[in-house]
Amino acid sequence: MHTQRFLALPVAVVLSFNSPLLGQVPVEITAGIHYGATVSGSVEHNLLEEYWKPSLDVGVRTTIPVTTWFNIVPFLAYNHYLFHSYYPTVNYSDTARVFVSSTGQSSNVIRGMLELQFIDQSSRAAKPYLVIGGGYVYEHFGTMYGRMEYLNYVKYSKDITLPDDSYFAYTLGVGGMVPLLTDWVVDFSFKYYSDTKIRSYGLLNLGIGYRIL
Repeated sequence: MHTQRFLALPVAVVLSFNSPLLGQVPVEITAGIHYGATVSGSVEHNLLEEYWKPSLDVGVRTTIPVTTWFNIVPFLAYNHYLFHSYYPTVNYSDTARVFVSSTGQSSNVIRGMLELQFIDQSSRAAKPYLVIGGGYVYEHFGTMYGRMEYLNYVKYSKDITLPDDSYFAYTLGVGGMVPLLTDWVVDFSFKYYSDTKIRSYGLLNLGIGYRIL
């Protein structure tokens, strides 16, 4: 129910700004690759960025011009995180039993965000920008297939599944867009996400957008 509500919000925003009453604004389909980075220093609360990377994403966004320098950008994005590995650094003087994993399922993340974008829209070449915004994030973790080791000896096999997580987050970021053709644009950025409590991480993105409206 929570997921359905938060998915409906950015979709409703996109549709409303493309209604005949408010005039049509461009709608883009986006695709790209993200690479996560832990910035809070707490691996316990940033397992996704530590052990699932990189991620592939697809999404839809619309850019609503407010002034020559400001846009409002609502977007809905789906990220498919590829499992990397789980090999914790362990001091055996503190604990002799550890869980390690080299295989696992992918994780899936959905973000519905609304951003204020500061950008020079008159530029015909590269367009650097700054963004600030917020929205809702839903995270579904894949199962890690691994084993329990005691003093480097395998004791038994074990699978670990983390609970799903969802939270409101704000974002700050910098990036740039480079037009390729009339309806294509390359977009690269680094964005910081935080729920102001325990989750804070950065996403480095390289993507491409195609204008469909």
